[in-house]
Amino acid sequence: MNFSQNLAMVMVQSTEPFPVDFDNAWKWIGYFQKSDAKKALLNSGFIEGIDFQVLRSVPQNSKGGRPAKKLYLTVDCFKSFGMMAGTEKGKQIRQYFLECEKRVKEIIPAQNAELEKLRLEVALSQSRERLAAATQTLEGICPGLSALAFGKPEAIIEKERPTTVVQDAYGRSITYDGATITELTKRYGFGKGTKANNQCRAWIRSMGITQDQWIEEPAARITYKLPKEMLTILDQQFSQGRGQRQKLLGEMN
Repeated sequence: MNFSQNLAMVMVQSTEPFPVDFDNAWKWIGYFQKSDAKKALLNSGFIEGIDFQVLRSVPQNSKGGRPAKKLYLTVDCFKSFGMMAGTEKGKQIRQYFLECEKRVKEIIPAQNAELEKLRLEVALSQSRERLAAATQTLEGICPGLSALAFGKPEAIIEKERPTTVVQDAYGRSITYDGATITELTKRYGFGKGTKANNQCRAWIRSMGITQDQWIEEPAARITYKLPKEMLTILDQQFSQGRGQRQKLLGEMN
């Protein structure tokens, strides 16, 4: 097996501390005898356990004998040993590794950029999950509250209005079916706020509906409601454009 650029890259990317088999290394470098190569290696100042590793195996035959030794080198030791040999093959090996290092320098930034992109995507996904959970929690408390909490102050918060309960002399609950001025203001497009409520009241009066026709709902705070049956009349008047609604809203001269 000849040494090649691809083989050099495999060694550079290997997770093994001693990936180079000396039985191949001395041939790749250009030595003619393994014994000469081994002697040169051991006399070159390389340190066992740091630059190379010696593995001893017990003979498998019944006659016994000396344990066999196998040498394995680190990539740096292999490169240095090749340069020390002074052979053309040794120089070529060094060039292979230099090219590998150049490629690695190009690959690592690209990999880091991809990893950073993936990290940001994961962080964004987690943020979206947390936001969805927070939104669900806020909406459970009060519909529309999440929009207000997340930077939309113009959001209209709609919360189910509790029914006012009044008890008669026998302890039976009394409820009034109708709509408050705030609900009517929204229903007929006057907007919201005190001014809008006043405009809506004026429009209702222009329909001939007086204050006496409103229901007074006794509670801790008195609430006035327009009876449900009156809404049908107002809906008809609204659909036909009657009354002073447009004038009150400034939609006509």
